[in-house]
Amino acid sequence: MKDGRLKDGLDSINDRIDHLAEKVSPEMRSIFMHSERRDLTITRNFPFFILACVVLWIFVIMYLGDYSFPKLLENLCLVFVVMFALIGTLFFRMLNMGTFPRWSLLIGSLIISSIIWWSEVHFENMVYADAVDAVLSVLHMDLSDDMVVVLGFLVLFYITLFTTVGVLSVTSAYLRIYLARVFATMDSHAVDGIRGKAESFFMVPDIIDPKEVVIEPKINVHRFNFRVFLRMFLYTLVLGMMISSYLFINPLFLDVMSWKTMLSIMLMLSMFVPVLVVPWQLVEDLGAKIRSDAPRDYYLYVGAKKRLFSTFAALGVFMMMFVLSLYFGNDVLDILKNYLYYLIPLVFTSAMYAFIYSNNFHEAMKLTIQARFEDYKGSYRKR
Repeated sequence: MKDGRLKDGLDSINDRIDHLAEKVSPEMRSIFMHSERRDLTITRNFPFFILACVVLWIFVIMYLGDYSFPKLLENLCLVFVVMFALIGTLFFRMLNMGTFPRWSLLIGSLIISSIIWWSEVHFENMVYADAVDAVLSVLHMDLSDDMVVVLGFLVLFYITLFTTVGVLSVTSAYLRIYLARVFATMDSHAVDGIRGKAESFFMVPDIIDPKEVVIEPKINVHRFNFRVFLRMFLYTLVLGMMISSYLFINPLFLDVMSWKTMLSIMLMLSMFVPVLVVPWQLVEDLGAKIRSDAPRDYYLYVGAKKRLFSTFAALGVFMMMFVLSLYFGNDVLDILKNYLYYLIPLVFTSAMYAFIYSNNFHEAMKLTIQARFEDYKGSYRKR
């Protein structure tokens, strides 16, 4: 049955390729087919992947027998980080070719892992070595301290590279499929003169009477887009710092968690921060906009950015929590120390995500979303 569904999906891909043959270049058709096959595999199996993660998490906490909130959260993060690394391992060879060759990702990951490892040694907080040692204890394996340190570094290197690839692969697969449909649906709404949830999400002003939705991305698969890299890096960094504020200076967490546990959790959570950044940045790079009788088009990224930065307004809560933490007797130096420990890994993790996204995902995502959008748009307007 599963083979039959996969065959039907591949037949659908071939039909879509044939339909787009006159619209795109042979190089773009190759990228489109490559992305379609990968996206089909990911989206059809991802619900089972989530189920497997939950089952594994329950098994781990039952085996360890520690049901405290900090341990539940730490184990949940650990399970997802490792499982997404497995996804990254499976799809690493299926990455779209970028300006820099695939082996450069290995070199970049090695350099970043070495810097993060140095920071852990310098601050005497060997998060990954401690994690390896804990796993070995559960498995009743006894290795030398030097071997544990080496394994800890290898785990850090593996997670830095393959969890990044896994998270971006899943995120891009869903965005490539559903973002094109959202834009096409908005275009059909414009034709029918109605509004839906998408218009509300993108904060399309009521005074605008949409006539058409268009996307006009600038695509260059042979050039590394440094501007995209820089924006991805900065916004991932800012959002990661904002999320960490709710942990590092929250009086409740400071009372129930050790700073090592908080740091461990935030290091793992930071691997998923780009999921919140990629969508709105992609909307901007696609040049998605609404045409109306107004003298200027309304770019959808304006509303998407407002949605993202409305969450940044919660940074005001930072100061309130900071004051409360001091009021309840927490040392300001300890709080700042936690931030310093976390800042170095966050900076370089953000850089790794920004590099892989800009090099191997960004241009291919724009290309396939544009092709799918034109296909869906034509189908909707023929109805």
